[in-house]
Amino acid sequence: MTGAVVVASNSWIYLSSHPTNGGSVLLHMGSLRVLTPGAGISAENGGYVGGYYAWPVVHDGFGPGGGANGPYGGAPGGGGGHGGAGGTYNGYGSAAGGPSYDSTNAPLAPGSGGGNYGGQPLRVGGTGGGAVRIVADGSVVLKGSITADGQIGHTDGSDGCGAGGSIFIRCLEFDGLSGTILARGGSKAEDAGGGGGRIALWIGDIGPADETNIINNISKHFVFTNNPAGYLQSASVDGGIGEYSGSPGTMFFAEKLPPAGTVISIR
Repeated sequence: MTGAVVVASNSWIYLSSHPTNGGSVLLHMGSLRVLTPGAGISAENGGYVGGYYAWPVVHDGFGPGGGANGPYGGAPGGGGGHGGAGGTYNGYGSAAGGPSYDSTNAPLAPGSGGGNYGGQPLRVGGTGGGAVRIVADGSVVLKGSITADGQIGHTDGSDGCGAGGSIFIRCLEFDGLSGTILARGGSKAEDAGGGGGRIALWIGDIGPADETNIINNISKHFVFTNNPAGYLQSASVDGGIGEYSGSPGTMFFAEKLPPAGTVISIR
């Protein structure tokens, strides 16, 4: 993408990562405007796929945090992990939820898939949320939504839910006080919930030395916080709620400070 990107009312950009290797798209643009609450960018259910049983091929949830398939004979699968661990089933045997992975300060990976309901060939674990990566040379104005939620497990069984994906925005200026960013784990009452995803926002004229400092958690010339207040109307990386809930993910905001001696005039 080049120049100004405008997402108008009732319009959406849909993103999907590769379902088994996690390859994802980078959106590089001059500026981004998401104009209304009914518009946005969605990578919901766009990450690593869930586990399945298709004898002789059996696979746990895909991704570094894939949830384990349930014990053969019919037992729930574990939830996918990402920013937080997936829920672990403990009952008739056990099925581990997937672990957390990826960078807190610069997340790039999609969410992992949940595990299959032990040995049931027609049921598949929930898909994780995809990866949204935006680099805007100018400003980002968000009055709508950017989402990368994980999927619930199969509607007819207790398959593990997918983990939330990643949303990483880098821009010169940001206005999101009317906007929403979500990267939540999938939720289903009788399932293992997916782990929450990861959200990161970098604001300012950021050079290579700044990048290194941010990634290494060195706050020189920056304000770091995990509190979305002052940046967004709402944000969530909640773990999925279920019989065995997933853990929450992470949020990170880095805003570059003006150079020492700068005079800011308020009229």
